Amino acid sequence: MSDTKKCSKCGEEKPATPEFFARQKNVKSGIRSRCKECRHLRHENNRQNNPYGIYKITHKETGKIYIGETINFNERRRRHKSDLKRQSHKNHLLQETFNSGGQDSDEIFEFEILEDWDIERKQEFDSEEGTKCPKYKLLKQELKKREAEVIKEYIQQGHDLCNWGIDAKTHSSIVAEKDAIIAEMREYLEARDEQGEEEEEDEIPRMESSRRG
Repeated sequence: MSDTKKCSKCGEEKPATPEFFARQKNVKSGIRSRCKECRHLRHENNRQNNPYGIYKITHKETGKIYIGETINFNERRRRHKSDLKRQSHKNHLLQETFNSGGQDSDEIFEFEILEDWDIERKQEFDSEEGTKCPKYKLLKQELKKREAEVIKEYIQQGHDLCNWGIDAKTHSSIVAEKDAIIAEMREYLEARDEQGEEEEEDEIPRMESSRRG
């Protein structure tokens, strides 16, 4: 590995160390082509310009609807299109609807955000923990809960859904289960915060004692 590396994005020569470039095992150099600063800026830009929340896919010809939740709408939409084209979509009802109308998902379906959630909450995730961050897990569960509620609402309104044909009663149990998960996660976060406060309080006497010593 050379002592320096030129970032493929900003063009700056920087030390070829983990401090400036993330590792990548499957390339000869062992590090990524973009520096960490450029990768961070790219992620932040994606977060700012990429909505998340509850989305809807509508079959233009029949009006059939699919309701989903996502933390990354642009990526989720791309994945839907890719899976449908490759005949590998996990939702067989959506796949059958796609197959009946051709091979161009943009002509067959309309993708839209139903509920655009607060972007600031998404930006709270710890950059080191990512999806392992408790705040991410809590937000994801809230999205899943809301998804179940919206599906239930659409079923009750008489819409033809591609969400596996689940009835309103089943979705009521899903909502109740996810309520319990969210409550458990909130207790975890509160306990963690309380523990942090206790540790800070314990630290003060130790500091005062060391000063006196």
